[in-house]
Amino acid sequence: MRVLAMLHLYSPQHNAGAETTAHALLRSLIQRGHHVVVQLSMPHPMYTTGPYVYDGVPVYPYQDQADPIRWLSAADGKPDLIVTHLKDTLRASFLGAQYGVPVITLMHNAHGKSKADLQIGRAHV
Repeated sequence: MRVLAMLHLYSPQHNAGAETTAHALLRSLIQRGHHVVVQLSMPHPMYTTGPYVYDGVPVYPYQDQADPIRWLSAADGKPDLIVTHLKDTLRASFLGAQYGVPVITLMHNAHGKSKADLQIGRAHV
């Protein structure tokens, strides 16, 4: 399965609970033979040198708003699944519905905005 993770920031420079949880999930998927890429949606001064691999997970820093479209319209096949959380929930839900790709949202605490953003398309939490 091809998995696109649309996340705002990622480890190792950003290691809050949401990022460590997402990383554990994505790493586990890779270990089970799935193809996973993380596309960041937010510029960060530590992510200026281009793509990197963290603990086996390939991560692509933010370049511009069209970043996820590159994966969703890839000639070698779009993702089978989008994984997202927090501030990327709304955009991932919209793009998933537009491109016909199911979206799984990782819910952290009682992040109310994510709950409201789940109203687009079918919610998988």
